[in-house]
Amino acid sequence: TLTSLIEAEIGRLEEEFSARARTRILRHAQSVRRSLDALATTLLRTEKPLAYEDLMGALTDAGVDGTLRDEMVELFEDYGILCTRETPAERPLAAPETLYSPGSRHLWDYFMAIRLIDEDHVPAPIVSSHPDMAEMYAILLVEKDGTVPQECPDLAQAVGERRAHMLS
Repeated sequence: TLTSLIEAEIGRLEEEFSARARTRILRHAQSVRRSLDALATTLLRTEKPLAYEDLMGALTDAGVDGTLRDEMVELFEDYGILCTRETPAERPLAAPETLYSPGSRHLWDYFMAIRLIDEDHVPAPIVSSHPDMAEMYAILLVEKDGTVPQECPDLAQAVGERRAHMLS
């Protein structure tokens, strides 16, 4: 199943994070999984790129130790899970601001879809700004409880009857 593939990828990222951190991380800490979940929740709520402080706040909420948060960000950047963009400073000699946004990775679509399934609500603005997430949501509906996307009123309303039918 799709979930099995995602689970395997997260497992590989957990191992990579543990190796990079060069410190003992409990095998079952699930730092990568908790970080992706917390960041997906934050990104769904804000719908805009995150400043460094907001990114660190989400990782703190995920329980990632202060000394390991930057290592997690580097892992996500290296794997294309997070994209960064520097915006020029408004004042001369001030440091540019770095903004973080989801990379072009299916992991975001998966975690955002899971978050929406858990909330049992599909907000139309979020679905329209994340079309790949809508497809992931549809797949997970079928995988989770056999619900065909066109039979999910929230999804059909968010993406339209025609698109819901195409997702089925």
